[in-house]
Amino acid sequence: RPGFSRKKRFARAQRSLGREYFKREKLAEAVVAFKLALEINPLHAGIWFTTGVAEMRLLRWEDALQTFSRCIGVEDENSEGWANLAACHSQLGNLPQARTCMSEACRRARESWKMWESFQGICMQLRDIQGVIQAMRRLAELDQGARVQERILGMLTQAVVADADGLYDHRTGKAFEKALNDFFKFMADKCSSRAFVWRFWAELQDSMGDRKTALECRMKQNRAGQSQLWEEREPDRFTTKLEDLRECLEVIANTLAEPAFKEVAAEQLQPFAYSVRDVAKRLFEKVDLPGGAPAEWKKDLALIQAVCAQVEAQLAAGQGCTP
Repeated sequence: RPGFSRKKRFARAQRSLGREYFKREKLAEAVVAFKLALEINPLHAGIWFTTGVAEMRLLRWEDALQTFSRCIGVEDENSEGWANLAACHSQLGNLPQARTCMSEACRRARESWKMWESFQGICMQLRDIQGVIQAMRRLAELDQGARVQERILGMLTQAVVADADGLYDHRTGKAFEKALNDFFKFMADKCSSRAFVWRFWAELQDSMGDRKTALECRMKQNRAGQSQLWEEREPDRFTTKLEDLRECLEVIANTLAEPAFKEVAAEQLQPFAYSVRDVAKRLFEKVDLPGGAPAEWKKDLALIQAVCAQVEAQLAAGQGCTP
């Protein structure tokens, strides 16, 4: 079969030529060579994959989509092929198809945090709350809890609390109340030192009517927030963390002042007062350093001192005394 042998040699030569072009960043030439090889032997999944990568770099999204479809047709378990197919769909505005492909990629590469992070990004664009929760949970399971972003978790919490509509599967935010609450329970064990987790969980609990648990979350936010605050060296991030902590202290103080929390105040007001005093003292020392301090820090100091005075007044009135 001399004709078959010649074709086989030609295909091998074109694959080698394509690889050389690809290595030299001559992407258009690489695509031509690879496709000549694939016309003779279309069962090389690796060549389909590399061709698709070259087309992506050339911004030929339609061509790349077809190429990666052929790639996974030859090698269905190629998680990177599924992921790149998802990227092509995303670039072309086919977000539901992108989600499906990225889900397949994650199923084949469950240990890859990059896959789950990409899946999360697509789900965010789709306003797919369930998908985002699934992705964030998997990131935490893979010891990538630091990749659970405050901005994204805050947006999710707000969507559920506000019972947002226009979501991916036509349900409203409240439908995901239990799923989000379960996620927070999971995160409490995995990322207990991240203050924003406790803050958003408190907001969710408050919206669900469980104000006692919301207060417990705020107490834990206070402890985690103080630890993070004094370790922060970057001024802008310090300002943001200080504002969050100040808001947390105000919420706790106002809650403990309510008649419904009289029994809780009897136990918690005294240690909380110590905590507020310590924040006010350390912040005063930081603001009083030579060279001055941002106006925001001075404003927050005054507000925290006001919280301190409020709590001291409650103690003086006997609200923090155990019967």
